[in-house]
Amino acid sequence: MTTAQKTLISQTVAILKDLEAIGTPAAAEAARSLKAPAVLLIFFAVAGIVFSFSGLFLKPFITDAMIRMFEQFNLPPEARAKMEEARDAGLTPVDIFQVVLGIGTNIVMLIGALKLMKVQSWGLALTAAILVMLPCGSCCCFLGIPLGIWVIVLLNKPEVKAAFR
Repeated sequence: MTTAQKTLISQTVAILKDLEAIGTPAAAEAARSLKAPAVLLIFFAVAGIVFSFSGLFLKPFITDAMIRMFEQFNLPPEARAKMEEARDAGLTPVDIFQVVLGIGTNIVMLIGALKLMKVQSWGLALTAAILVMLPCGSCCCFLGIPLGIWVIVLLNKPEVKAAFR
């Protein structure tokens, strides 16, 4: 066997392996259609993790800003005292729960987005699409609603469902 023949055979085997990994041309096209929403989901998930984690450190600053903002509206002294008390109390169990919920939600969303990009787990991809629309963990839920709807519509196309199999 000549070197040219060996090269041709190795290239053919490589192409067949690539085709096997991609599946049909329709599956490859479906996978390409999922890349942009998957990247956006990844961005939203990472931003949500950062936003949730920053809640541990920014609460006193946010409360101070709210006190200053409400002073313009003649904040009653008892309301101001209550806000200052909340600021000085530090993190409460509710605050910690919100941070844990936000980080957990966004980690699940990140895993689902990565699965969506790799066309691997339809259920996790759908879960990520639903989570991006919820206000409990996403810092951008008003932008997440159209993204979530877009992903759900894409995931329910027959050629996309077939690509996940």
